[in-house]
Amino acid sequence: MDRLRIVSPEDSRPRQLPTLGAVRVVGVAAVIAVGVVAGGFVLQWLGLPRAGRGDVVAARATVWLGRYRETSGNLLIGNRRVHATCVRGWIVDLSGRNRRGTLLRLATGGTIRDFPPHTLIVRRIPIRRPIALLQAAGCTKVLADRLATLSQFDGGVKATRIDMDGVPALVVRFPRLTLYVDRFTGKPIGVTNPWLRGNFRLIPILHRRGSP
Repeated sequence: MDRLRIVSPEDSRPRQLPTLGAVRVVGVAAVIAVGVVAGGFVLQWLGLPRAGRGDVVAARATVWLGRYRETSGNLLIGNRRVHATCVRGWIVDLSGRNRRGTLLRLATGGTIRDFPPHTLIVRRIPIRRPIALLQAAGCTKVLADRLATLSQFDGGVKATRIDMDGVPALVVRFPRLTLYVDRFTGKPIGVTNPWLRGNFRLIPILHRRGSP
């Protein structure tokens, strides 16, 4: 047995199709709504700062640094040129324990051990700013973190073409740090700051048999 359905007086009236004028009103309202939304996106796009070429170059250099753990190069400390190597991985601390960190070795015998977040062990290095030394040596983790902070896409950083010791390069100047990258690959090849100057190359990890 079918259920009873109560019909109101309004339902019993014949339904009227929307008039042409109503359709036009709805159409105009839709166009206005789309225009307002699109205008909002345009204003937002115009108001946001665009990434400068230097920001993009630094961001790509950060990606390169994340792929490597070792660098080798030279530092200009004062008027003295010193060879340096930097490794990121498991480093022995003062207590003999292995910890994740960064180890910088100079040809003079000096070392810097950096254990995040706030532990630095400096030996036989007469410099007051060890972090600046780690950055100039191209220590991958330390330099990548610094570049990630600097390259905030504020649109005001430029990249200029230069030749760095015969290598076509791009130079990006941030406050208190200047980055040099290979013009063709985008790999970082040098860093200068108010205290030091360094050039380096990224060294691939050599996998031994049986190693992951």
